[in-house]
Amino acid sequence: MIITQRHVSLIALTLAAGLSQACDRATTDAAAPGGDKGQVQVQAPQQAIATEADGAPADGATVQADTLTLTFKVDGPELAGSELVLQGFECKVGDGDAFKTCGGTPFIISGLKHGEAYAITVRGVLKDSKTGATVYAAELPLHFKVDLTTPATPVDPAHPGNPGQGPTNEGGTVDSMRTLSTTLLLGNAYQVVVPEGLHTIEYSSTKTTGMLSFYRVANQSDPYYATQFTCNASWDQLITSIAPAGDALQYCHSTPTREAYKTDSEFRLAHNHVEIATDTKLVAKDNQERLAFSVYDSDFEFMNVRSRFWNACQNSKKAYITVPMIPNFFIGVNPEKVDFWYCDTYQTDSDGRPALFRVGAFVDVDHMDWDCNDCKYSRALEATYMVRASQDVFLPEQFAKVAQERILKTLSKLTP
Repeated sequence: MIITQRHVSLIALTLAAGLSQACDRATTDAAAPGGDKGQVQVQAPQQAIATEADGAPADGATVQADTLTLTFKVDGPELAGSELVLQGFECKVGDGDAFKTCGGTPFIISGLKHGEAYAITVRGVLKDSKTGATVYAAELPLHFKVDLTTPATPVDPAHPGNPGQGPTNEGGTVDSMRTLSTTLLLGNAYQVVVPEGLHTIEYSSTKTTGMLSFYRVANQSDPYYATQFTCNASWDQLITSIAPAGDALQYCHSTPTREAYKTDSEFRLAHNHVEIATDTKLVAKDNQERLAFSVYDSDFEFMNVRSRFWNACQNSKKAYITVPMIPNFFIGVNPEKVDFWYCDTYQTDSDGRPALFRVGAFVDVDHMDWDCNDCKYSRALEATYMVRASQDVFLPEQFAKVAQERILKTLSKLTP
């Protein structure tokens, strides 16, 4: 019987000779279900359960590519009819490093250097659903050398994705690891600092590279991010970036023209916007939130159909209350009170079931008329806060206070 892991993060491991390592925190810091941190009950490794890696080179073989794509799985007769449930996989580099959580499908090792030798050990992690004990499958050692002097396989014009680099986006390319900063410039006047426990799911900017640069997280890295975007245009690249908590996430990085960006996003996304969300492994019924910040300009004015709040609440009843304003928040003005718009809406959970969210927004314009489809504002900031409905945000006044506090911890103003 073979068990494979379904939802995993894309991991890039780069090893010796000045390379770095991107893994999760050590599994020894995890908490057992219903137990305290560090109190995981562990059984001895089960040699009858094998850890396997599809796509792995033979032990000691020479690899003629700078990237390997592996699929981890566990197999063994003891799995049939047992209470063992696959939890994931752990990897370590060399002999001295500790095992750390790594991805499973696919596991991409990128940035391999010519002439270097590599050693990685992988083991499957299972849980006995009866006893709660953690069971380790037998370890799988991977040893190989890299020789890049042999020319790579030519690119097939019908499939121009880079060969030998894993699940490519046809028409786009796969890049090596590139860490997306946790401090993101938003237009000329704001910056967003992504706190630990959250990660970036969308980031678009015209200020960092001289062209429009757009990042969006891949669904396999965040199953709660539902998107119809593809990553197959000539300006698209698949990259791997490390989130504040240490997770390695896969993104599609695009550098389209402004007109192409407008068309691809169906005129819904500002040229300069950021959206962050709770890390997938921390999501719970009482813990899931998103914060979205958008800056609009004369090239892409603010309208109700371009609003993150409006798109989330278009089929719900919208209401507002007037509340004291966050000091020195909007550009050039310091109003004493502003409108806080809110609604209740259902969004799809990762299991396909509806989950009730409260959505609220502050908008840097005069009283917003959400029924005016032709109203345009050439300079505007929209700060949207979404959270699973709970008693902490039951009253609109409570919700507005929580939203202000979360926004203040994340967004800062750079100009007076």
